[in-house]
Amino acid sequence: MKPAALRLRAPVYGASGYAQAARHFALALAEKAPYPLCIEPLQWRSGFDVQEEAATRQKLQALESQQPRRSDELLLHWSIASEFTGRQGCAQAVGHCIFESNSLIQDFVGGCNRMDGVIVPTAFHQQAFAAAGVSVPMGIVPEGVDCERFTPDGPRLKQVPERFTFLFVAQLGYRKGFDLALRAFLELFAGQEDVQLLMRCYLKDGSPADLEQVAQLIQLFRAQELGGEQRGHVYLLENVPDLHLPALYRSAHVLLAPFRGEGWGLPIIEALASTTPVIATHWGGPTAYLQPGLAQLLPYTLQPIPPDIPELFLGGHLLQARAEGHLLAEPDVQQLKYAMWAAYENYALYKLQAVQARQHLAAHFRWEQAAEAFIRWVEQL
Repeated sequence: MKPAALRLRAPVYGASGYAQAARHFALALAEKAPYPLCIEPLQWRSGFDVQEEAATRQKLQALESQQPRRSDELLLHWSIASEFTGRQGCAQAVGHCIFESNSLIQDFVGGCNRMDGVIVPTAFHQQAFAAAGVSVPMGIVPEGVDCERFTPDGPRLKQVPERFTFLFVAQLGYRKGFDLALRAFLELFAGQEDVQLLMRCYLKDGSPADLEQVAQLIQLFRAQELGGEQRGHVYLLENVPDLHLPALYRSAHVLLAPFRGEGWGLPIIEALASTTPVIATHWGGPTAYLQPGLAQLLPYTLQPIPPDIPELFLGGHLLQARAEGHLLAEPDVQQLKYAMWAAYENYALYKLQAVQARQHLAAHFRWEQAAEAFIRWVEQL
């Protein structure tokens, strides 16, 4: 069906990875869609400040609609799938759904099945969600990266000391593998003055109080898991707005992403577009673009979520996933350490991979291509 208009209901002004993706997709859709687009912004509060460029915010605001929904519109609901409520007065309703385990929690399955169809970023999700019980049509619409914004050329963060730099960018949660990155770094480099780990992490909202709690948890991890090891240059960055992410990636030699579960991995694809080499788990959504030879890929085993992981490090959705018996990937920590040491010793080889990865992403994973894929699928729905 070719809709008369599109209505996007999404957190386009938010700071989470989910919101960042919605924002980029909205702008690409506005450029590529052959019919009018309007936006209904959702209010989310998580992650660091966006501080988006004024021109970008103005483009989004120009798309905002105060008009009531029309019966000939298609509604694209880009949010948590449990919030999907169907057409809401529109001709059709499509949801955008993503998850990070080997399945989909049943609250999300129910939400998806209230829609006329669902878009997912990869074949991995399509297969997992179908097995979990999603019965409506599912279209694969890969997410993307802005290769004009994320480039190897440009400024770096001035406050980053001149050392060989590993970077970790994620919420301080179990599935992101912050404990694996921190353990591997300190076990390898605690006694070396020329290497550092930068961490851009948050628990909830990136506020000063939130970052203080992150710092306390890192110290607790050092004490309980690493015998009180206090050596090693580990820097918790203060609130680095999304506006400065390109400079952050350029300030690092290697991005660490030893995740246990990942839906798409914006920091991974953005780092590679910046030609910053990546070490990442070879599982889940990122396998759509993380091909062998473009990054250092970690082997893993699928395991249940341990019962002793506190809710603070899981969040409500993974807590439910644990209760439903979902599996996550446990990357090989020894292989992570091998890859980190090899990057430190033979950096040129890793950099060449990242340069080739950027070429691959620029050819196949732009946001404009994501918008075009969505339009093709919608018109066949």
